[in-house]
Amino acid sequence: ESKPIQADAYDQGHISIQSPEKFRLEELKRPVLVDCWATWCKNCSAMDRTTLSDIKVKDTLKGKGFTLVKLQCEDIAALKRLPGFGDVVGLPAFLIFE
Repeated sequence: ESKPIQADAYDQGHISIQSPEKFRLEELKRPVLVDCWATWCKNCSAMDRTTLSDIKVKDTLKGKGFTLVKLQCEDIAALKRLPGFGDVVGLPAFLIFE
């Protein structure tokens, strides 16, 4: 029996999860874009302020039915243990699941 997603926040069509241990991909409506980020990652902040805040990007994701999951990953090793995330080498990382 799988546990439901323990989302820390829902905001404007995206789900925010504060640790990889709470992430349950099988519970999400597909397609999913997972934005893996960390508080110490300057490039993550830059992507959030620019690309992910761009109205064209938001409209495209919404138009294609994507669920955006912002997954906070302070520990890359914990992230890499998740199924489908083993090849992540650093942050920011963006993964698409269809």
